[in-house]
Amino acid sequence: KKEFLILFEVSDPETGVEILRQVLDRYPTGDFADDARFTIANFYFQEARYTEALEEYKVLRESEDFKTSEWRHVALYQIAKCQEAGYQGPPYDTSSIQESRESYAEYENEDPSGSRIADSRARRAEIDLDLATSDLRKAKWYLQWGRPQAAAVFLRDIVDLYPGTEPAREARELLDDLGP
Repeated sequence: KKEFLILFEVSDPETGVEILRQVLDRYPTGDFADDARFTIANFYFQEARYTEALEEYKVLRESEDFKTSEWRHVALYQIAKCQEAGYQGPPYDTSSIQESRESYAEYENEDPSGSRIADSRARRAEIDLDLATSDLRKAKWYLQWGRPQAAAVFLRDIVDLYPGTEPAREARELLDDLGP
């Protein structure tokens, strides 16, 4: 689909990204530099090129040139989405969603009336459930192999960190079974 972008006819998004990169190269701190960077990041995100999108969003967040950008808060939310993108579920490595959870929380603190607050809170609740489920799987594994003290560490963490989740209810029961 053809669209006009800054007086250029652009026939494909990759060409648009190249033009925006040229604009950034020539005017890295210009009035529309943050818009160009955000547009590039969004393109990568829509194309499921999360690593590239993450890099662009981070520049918006970390560069002194964009401290006053209207996109800084949204970029933080998008960083969380990128961090979360590769996560495969509780049986797998949870480090990416732990980072994502922290980014969502930071977004909520920085922009409490932001347009994506409800989604951010919902995503954090889902992440909490996944993290609690993952820790419960680990605790059960330790119990299966006769390591109740190691299991208790995970079970207490579940109860403390994710108290409103179903895994927390099950963790309390298992802790009661283990005794003092």
